[in-house]
Amino acid sequence: MVFWRHVYPGSIRDMTVAVSIDSGQTFSAPKRVAEDNWKINGCPDSGAATARSGNRVYLAWLTEASPKISGVRLSWSDDGGKTWAPAVSGSQGVLDANFPALAAGEDGKLELVFQGRDPKWQAGWNRLGIFAVEIGKDGQLTPPLGIPGVTSTATRPAVGVGAGGRIYVVWTGDEQSKRTVFFSRGRAGSE
Repeated sequence: MVFWRHVYPGSIRDMTVAVSIDSGQTFSAPKRVAEDNWKINGCPDSGAATARSGNRVYLAWLTEASPKISGVRLSWSDDGGKTWAPAVSGSQGVLDANFPALAAGEDGKLELVFQGRDPKWQAGWNRLGIFAVEIGKDGQLTPPLGIPGVTSTATRPAVGVGAGGRIYVVWTGDEQSKRTVFFSRGRAGSE
């Protein structure tokens, strides 16, 4: 599967998928994952994140289509990308959510992380932090949980899932005006 933000008529930039079953020799016709209808006359610098758990393929992406659906969205396919579940909000109220990353563990646990701003801290005018969401096998999402240890602006996270519910998150940040890579680890479902 290949995902990209296709340009549809009217400068609509929605996530699209094409599937190859012959090691990339040929691809299916492009299929829109969700009709966000994000109209923008430019190229958003925010790609999609994908992960596989069993036969299910997950996709997370940013949209700014409307106040109702803006933020990080999530959908999944159980049939190799032919159809997609209705998209849901992965960022659930986090402000300026962007740059999603996904990882699946061997036990089927799936984690979504992204950067954003806590709306309860300084009325949302604060540094960017990193948030994590656990995705259940039924597609249910936990509320976003801020990653502890973020002490400066944090951007572009990545996530890994280990044994026993362990999650590993890395991000870049500005610590005393120096770009630095940070690392945090914890257990899924714990605070």
